[in-house]
Amino acid sequence: MFKFTSKFNSKKRNQVSVPIDFTKEYSDYYGIVSKEKFISFDAISNLALLVSSEASDSKVVGIYKEKVLQAYKNHRELIFKNFIISWSKTSRFGVTKLVPIVIEQESSNIMASNFFEDQEDSVLNKFLSNLNSLIWKYVTEKQAFVEVAEGIIVFVSPQTKKLKVVFSEISTGEKQ
Repeated sequence: MFKFTSKFNSKKRNQVSVPIDFTKEYSDYYGIVSKEKFISFDAISNLALLVSSEASDSKVVGIYKEKVLQAYKNHRELIFKNFIISWSKTSRFGVTKLVPIVIEQESSNIMASNFFEDQEDSVLNKFLSNLNSLIWKYVTEKQAFVEVAEGIIVFVSPQTKKLKVVFSEISTGEKQ
């Protein structure tokens, strides 16, 4: 009937690693990606480049993406003109994992990265200004789901009319 084993005489078994189904764990993100009103980061950044009169191979998108990766890696707040992406623990994703949240005011105890202006690079500054304007326009006026950085989507909830964020494994550092 029942078989009891002692930890002293149990044999080590081969452990098989089971791949994580990220689409299940991050179903909110992957559900939105398939919606008609979803705007990918590539699409919104290309539009910002066009509005900024920059070429599609401009260095500014690479600088932006690198800055985002550093913010993810160091759990820095991402400061946009009209909202802030911060980090918090939630039981849904485990008690130790930090996940993105949207807040309205910068935290005093968390380092931050500025994603709305750059005083040292006028080309990047123009791109960031246009990107922030486009993100806010599409999120608030057109009720679109906008990927503001790879793996993070911001939108206004149709039910509560509040700003929301969903994210993928990329933003939590599970997949690079």
